[in-house]
Amino acid sequence: MDKLLSFSSSHLRFAGTFFGILSIMAFQNMALAQSGLAIGEKTMTGPGTVKVSAGSTVVIFKRKVTDIPLCVTIQNQGLTELVIVVDGENSHKVGAGNTGSYCGDKDIKEIALAAPSSREASVALWRIDDAR
Repeated sequence: MDKLLSFSSSHLRFAGTFFGILSIMAFQNMALAQSGLAIGEKTMTGPGTVKVSAGSTVVIFKRKVTDIPLCVTIQNQGLTELVIVVDGENSHKVGAGNTGSYCGDKDIKEIALAAPSSREASVALWRIDDAR
């Protein structure tokens, strides 16, 4: 009953490192959650940020093996409309200041964002999830 728990210095160093890494991961996820797109259980890639210049298209995801159905979520933080472009075809419009998503089958090879007729560049957060 009078015995105290004792830990070696190597156990304490491990515990300190472990909790330090855990804290960094928690703060990173909180920051992304506050920005609007947190990492979820089915997140495959992202969240990421992209700047789309007026009249241009920017590829945000590309793959060769098409074996998993995907969903893309876009949070448009700009002042102009963006278009989610899937395999070269306009698939979904996301208005300025809005969030939108597009889910497709496992044949999706490329996902891009386009700012078709705006005068200003637009910034968007994006995330790609497994749609299964």
